[in-house]
Amino acid sequence: WLVEKIMPASLPASPMISLLIIAFLIEILHIALGSIGTSMALLVPVLVSIAPSVGVTGECMAIVAYMCIVFQAFFPYQNVAFVAGLSYDLWEEKDLLRTGIVLFFLVPILFAVVLYPFYGAMGWIL
Repeated sequence: WLVEKIMPASLPASPMISLLIIAFLIEILHIALGSIGTSMALLVPVLVSIAPSVGVTGECMAIVAYMCIVFQAFFPYQNVAFVAGLSYDLWEEKDLLRTGIVLFFLVPILFAVVLYPFYGAMGWIL
């Protein structure tokens, strides 16, 4: 139900653009949930079921979902290295937020654009 509410009614015909949109939606939902396990349990089954409609295989969609969730690091509780750095005063919360903002945009672009040829070589683009 939650994924249906945030997913657009239709996605573009281009698998690359569709993956980019889905990657941003994954990150937005993960911010709200704050849990890798919960995000994966909710998102992966739904995204794998809609994968053929956007021109990719279920494997591709599961990897995109996993990588977008794991690499997102807006909050210190989502990454042990950030917690350690904050506790030893190696950086401040504003540094963490700046890193999170950059990763929010960089990760979907990386997986939808840079790795797109890899997805094709693996046969994950239909």
